[in-house]
Amino acid sequence: LGVVTFAQNSIGETRDSARKSGLPEELVGDFAKLGSKIPSIGTSESLAKSLKVVNEIDPAVKARALQRATEFGGSWGKANIDDAVKKFAGPNPVVSGTDTGKILYRNPSTGIEVIHDYYGNYFRVIDTNLTGRRRALDLNGNLPNNKALPDGRTVGRSKAEYEQVTHFNLE
Repeated sequence: LGVVTFAQNSIGETRDSARKSGLPEELVGDFAKLGSKIPSIGTSESLAKSLKVVNEIDPAVKARALQRATEFGGSWGKANIDDAVKKFAGPNPVVSGTDTGKILYRNPSTGIEVIHDYYGNYFRVIDTNLTGRRRALDLNGNLPNNKALPDGRTVGRSKAEYEQVTHFNLE
């Protein structure tokens, strides 16, 4: 997995920053128009560089991301990625892009990161300090591995149930 990381710059950067970062001119307008698709905290040169990395991925990877979101995303709730980045990654996250089409917003102090699947149009929150398969958090910051039944017993969630409370389509 290839990851390119850039330090987060100040929030107020503009199209000029996107151009200076080397973002192709055809993406500069997209970068400026993305609005709710990209958290406002990331409208910086570092995000522009990450978006460039994400844009250069294999078209087959883009297609798989869209297919995955279409297949599984119907049961996921909607949430505001801007709020999630501010809450979990903090005001100065380290922003990076992967060769699988994801933009990561990592809080360097806590190790928690918001993973935005750019082409799948969804996100999740991961606690990188945890080991194992189920490291995703709900929007309250809890690890929702179990659920309470009406009779008061607690049981584990299935994979689908787990993803319903840890994966969020963009509002």
